[in-house]
Parts: sequence; C-alpha cells; structure tokens
Amino acid sequence: MQMSEQEKCIKPLLKWKKYINSLLDKRTLFDKMHIQYNNEQSAVGFPPLIKVTDVICNQLHKESQFLNIFVFPEKNQSLFLFTLHYLLNRLSDGSLGGTYDPLGFVPGEKLKL
Repeated sequence: MQMSEQEKCIKPLLKWKKYINSLLDKRTLFDKMHIQYNNEQSAVGFPPLIKVTDVICNQLHKESQFLNIFVFPEKNQSLFLFTLHYLLNRLSDGSLGGTYDPLGFVPGEKLKL
C-alpha cells in the first residue's frame, strides 16, 4: 500500500511534534523560576519556546553546528529570556568551563567565559 503525498508530509511533522513534546516533558531546574523584567509588577517564567530552543541549540553545539538562526515572536523579552536560560543552563551543567574566578576579577577587566 502506497502513502499519499499528504501522508508523506504529515508523518515527519508528527515525529517532530512528539519530539518537541518529549523535550517539554523533561523537568529542569528552571521550570519554576520566574523573572521580573524591566521593573514590571508581574514576574514571568521561561516559556516553552525558550526551553525547547535552548535544548535544540545545545544539541546543535554538541554536534559542532555553531551557525544557527533562531527567530522569536518578539525580540526583546524573548531574546533576554533565551540568553538567561542558556547561560544558567550552561553554568549549572558545567559546560561553560571553569576558568572564571570571581575573586580574581579586576574592575574594568572583560569577562571571559
């Protein structure tokens, strides 16, 4: 029995949806973290889009694929949250490297990770 063109297109999408859902189901340290952004009254958590993008970006870096483009629905808050989530994750799993010594930091020195 041969698949129709529509079935051929839908099958990879269903696999992708299952993969994304599996990423979202994984619990992380930051699932319950909330951040107050730009002196706003209410705090925001990390949206699922940020969490999934971080996981995919980390996997791409592990495969030495460093040139990637990510498009977020809105630039300021999403980019800030992604950068924060990415850095916190890399610090918590130790993948940023251990050369930073906060006690040896001199005012005016550039921070190197």
